[in-house]
Amino acid sequence: MNKFYCSLALIGGAALLGAPAAQAQAAAITGLIISGIAKSQNQFRGPGEFYRKGTFQLANGTWQSGRFYYDWQNLYIADPQNKSKKAPPQRCAIDSLRGFAFGADTFCVVHRFTVPKTGEYIRSGFARKVYRAGNVQANEYTDYQVGLRYANPYTLLCRSDTTVVVPTKPQEMRRLAAYMVQGYPELAAEVLKIKEFQPEDLQRVLGIYSRWQEFNARPK
Repeated sequence: MNKFYCSLALIGGAALLGAPAAQAQAAAITGLIISGIAKSQNQFRGPGEFYRKGTFQLANGTWQSGRFYYDWQNLYIADPQNKSKKAPPQRCAIDSLRGFAFGADTFCVVHRFTVPKTGEYIRSGFARKVYRAGNVQANEYTDYQVGLRYANPYTLLCRSDTTVVVPTKPQEMRRLAAYMVQGYPELAAEVLKIKEFQPEDLQRVLGIYSRWQEFNARPK
């Protein structure tokens, strides 16, 4: 019964049952609707429940290999002693991990940022490493709402003290790039002159800034 038909049933029920009984019926049906929504919001949020071979790093720095899959908050590791596909995996929460790797893709743990589209605050989440420029690590975070149907990728610029979500509009991305390299005023000024700022420009600018920092850090 969807919400529309529930509403019709409640209207008819008020006449047949009287106000108190109708209110009780409304509360019961509303409870079913709310519980259904809550359940859908807590569904698996990840790329798929399919085991892949890889390695993962625990919080103590130890690397281990195994077969596992992940969602936005957990790693699900297959029991190496039980080959049955129906055997429940061992759940490893994000706070007990530093990251994991599948083939050429390496994932790390990112912290404290807000997803632009939903406004959801992420205390910790998994993100794929894209490139590094000096003390800035660029990662791709995928926001899974309900499976893959509502998956939205975001680029994060992570430093030891902060995590910044890269905006998608060129002018906003340009302003962010200028802010990130403000320690090099000449470069920041050149960045603001770029009309159609693209993601590849951001990587290039951060690379130039990183090399400039390294050069100036050398003993004179």
